[in-house]
Amino acid sequence: MMRHIVIIGGGDFSKKIIKLLFKINDYQILGYTDNSNKGELFGVRYIGNDKELPSIIQNYNDCYAVLGIGGNSEFFDKRNYKFNEVKKIGYKTPILVSPGATIDDSVQIGSGTVIFDGSYIDFGVRIGSNSIINLNSTICHDCYIGNNVVLSPKTVIAGGCFIDDGCFLGTNSTLNPHLSIKPGCIIGSGATVTKNLDQKGVYVGNPARKKNS
Repeated sequence: MMRHIVIIGGGDFSKKIIKLLFKINDYQILGYTDNSNKGELFGVRYIGNDKELPSIIQNYNDCYAVLGIGGNSEFFDKRNYKFNEVKKIGYKTPILVSPGATIDDSVQIGSGTVIFDGSYIDFGVRIGSNSIINLNSTICHDCYIGNNVVLSPKTVIAGGCFIDDGCFLGTNSTLNPHLSIKPGCIIGSGATVTKNLDQKGVYVGNPARKKNS
């Protein structure tokens, strides 16, 4: 029996979520919510704004919600707020893993985390809640990825790294082995991190250095 799911948001990232749900094929998509009607998204209908969420869940005994709010750093606060909001309403927040991802049996994944095609996650990895592991990303052995973390496409995390909550890693960014990143760090596209990042901020370049504010 397929489970019912609502998508929160109607932007471009929602389209990626819809395509992923089609591949997983375990959920009946009830529709998406947004501040405005964006029309049908790959056949998925608009069901109102987020104020409708409490009434929607009343019609189903077992209902899930997934955030279609983008993986860009500018959406971090909104993603975190909405994730906690839908859980308070009573929605379950599933782990969504593409059948095209390779994940070791030992990997631990928190609720609401989404893993896209081509990702490779090695043994001993722990990933928190409400995180995004985007296309063709690699997480090597014994890493910790916190809550509300975004790995953009083709991110490479070498073994033994610790990435704290609320971090964003840009496309093609790389972390060398056994590094620690404090909460709220933003790693620019193509950057290579070669040492621990002990302060919140934006880091760019090779080796990655903190940008002046």
